[in-house]
Amino acid sequence: MKKYLSYIFVLWAFVTSCNKDDDGGAIALVTPTEVSNIGVEKLSGTTIKVYWDAPKNKEITSYDVIVNDKIKASKITDTSIEFDAVEFISKVGSDKKNNTNGYAKGANLVITIKIKTYDSKGVVSEGVEAKRNIFINRSPEAFEFENIIFDTYSYDYMEVVWKPAIDADKDILSYDVYFNEIVVAEKYIIGSDAYEGLGRVSYRENFGEYIDDEITIKVVANDRSGGSSEIIQKFNFRATDSDLGTLSLPYDEVIDFELNSSEPDDKVGYSFRLSEKAGFSIYTDSDVRLVLKNANGDYISSGRKMYRESLQAGDYYLEISDYYDVSVFGTVTMVFTTNFKSSDVDLGLLTLPHNQSYDFTISRKEIDNKIGFEFQVNENTGYFFSTQSNVHLSLYDANGNYINNSNTKSIRGADLNSGTYYLVLENYNGYSEQNGTINIVLLSDPRLSDISLGTLTVPHNQSFSYNTSNEVDGKIRYGFSISEEANYNFNISFPNYDAYIYLYDNSGNLLNSSDYSAIQGTLAIGNYYVEVGGYASYVGSGTLLFDLQ
Repeated sequence: MKKYLSYIFVLWAFVTSCNKDDDGGAIALVTPTEVSNIGVEKLSGTTIKVYWDAPKNKEITSYDVIVNDKIKASKITDTSIEFDAVEFISKVGSDKKNNTNGYAKGANLVITIKIKTYDSKGVVSEGVEAKRNIFINRSPEAFEFENIIFDTYSYDYMEVVWKPAIDADKDILSYDVYFNEIVVAEKYIIGSDAYEGLGRVSYRENFGEYIDDEITIKVVANDRSGGSSEIIQKFNFRATDSDLGTLSLPYDEVIDFELNSSEPDDKVGYSFRLSEKAGFSIYTDSDVRLVLKNANGDYISSGRKMYRESLQAGDYYLEISDYYDVSVFGTVTMVFTTNFKSSDVDLGLLTLPHNQSYDFTISRKEIDNKIGFEFQVNENTGYFFSTQSNVHLSLYDANGNYINNSNTKSIRGADLNSGTYYLVLENYNGYSEQNGTINIVLLSDPRLSDISLGTLTVPHNQSFSYNTSNEVDGKIRYGFSISEEANYNFNISFPNYDAYIYLYDNSGNLLNSSDYSAIQGTLAIGNYYVEVGGYASYVGSGTLLFDLQ
């Protein structure tokens, strides 16, 4: 009997000595029906794995897992579970031992794990309980972009602005910013001097080569314990573009466009191909900017109207951009032709004297923004061309050599040899169509309009009305003779300060002159002439007051 009791005592002592977990905590009596080796492992972030060894008793069929008094699994057959432990972090606080610069780095989580077993008859065990420590790090919370700005004219500047992420563990966050796979900024920290507390990183590099493909902007927020959170925004600048294909010349089309405020680059584009050299006129009435580029993205022209007499065969891209970041609807007219002088007028041979007006229209479809009048003369002549329309006038010979031009709506000259000439009217307000008339005056001898007053008796007082509008030399001469000495006072009434009055002797020597005023003096017996007119290409009329005493 004593020997039997001794065996019982030894067995009780052995079982009692095993009634501790790995950390020395009290656990229930371990029998073949209870689990062993309870452990915990962090998988990622706040996700953990609780695992255990199954009891040797093969009748055990399922388990209950209780963590910090919460049932996390019921009657499962696996010997491990995975779950997010974030719900337990707020109860235990932060681990102050791992502080860096006064900031907590994650949470040292202590959890109590209890596992109960069930046999095939549904009998539940007392369960085994163990305490385990595990370091849990919460990743930065979701955050968002504030703005992404592209310089879509030069494609060499980009700015990324974002709202800061929040980290529940109060980690100091740093940010990595990516343009596609290019690191724009690394370990960027939003400081106290940040603009409105936002993250702001600029990228000053040429990224024009990427605009035909999708562009990805990514910002990654990193804590100091391996946790991260990222935001991504993708842009496709060409998503709303259209391909017009190869243009069949002549090409004259009106294209409807829609430019939404949601466009990432505030632009829409049209690609096209020319199979041969051509001139073009492209214009719009909408409040947008047109830009024409070649296949390499090189700038060719811009404005609300663009035109050029010659564009080589190749691939091109028309960009329509918005000034004000609003939705715009409108049309663009595109005209391409190999014969940009088809609207010119051939007046043929003009006989002298010639004084006639011709109607003209310079439409916005004119790819050189001009209209030309070709004519021939078979004798030397003076010329005077004038218009009231807002155009520049230029005169060329048959070989394209410049002869004369003016920005004051008229040009004149005294010596034009026989031959072929080309009078060009250029619309210097290309945004609107120009209509009007061009007056063409040709006189073989400018002096035919001069006036001879004969021999005048002193005193003599007379007024002469005159008009230089058709004067190819821009002036009129009044010749006279006197047979006795006289005092003179010649005055002009001319509604322009470009007017003048000159006095010459019979040999062409200038005796007196004045701009828009009177001249006085004394004349001896002899022959003289008074010349009135205007400087440069002046056109006008006035009155000459002629007084001899």
